[in-house]
Amino acid sequence: MDGAGQLPIFFLCISLGFGGGFLYEVVSLMALPKPKKWRGGLRFFADVAFFVAFAGLCVFVASWFCLPSFREYYYVGFALGLLIYLKTFHKAVAFFKKICYNSVRKLVNCLKKRKNFRKKEEKRL
Repeated sequence: MDGAGQLPIFFLCISLGFGGGFLYEVVSLMALPKPKKWRGGLRFFADVAFFVAFAGLCVFVASWFCLPSFREYYYVGFALGLLIYLKTFHKAVAFFKKICYNSVRKLVNCLKKRKNFRKKEEKRL
């Protein structure tokens, strides 16, 4: 394959790496703060799940577009796309994820307080 044919494949790999950043955000939701004894195991499981899913996505795209065998610039494109994602959209996604997590946490705490209040009222009566 000549250099002119490799450039579109390289841009496809960059976009796939960028999409891998979004995939990592989704998979990392599994490792949100849990009890301390679970945290390391969940992070490891989330990372393994991401790499398996991303490898499957890369193989699927390679077979769908009938790409030639894997070359070194594929990996450079994946890494560059992930780096672009981390430097641009990751901060915004992490901000919104934090807002959603904090909102849900406040709601759960409010429901727990209400439940405890009802139990205290029932004991008084």
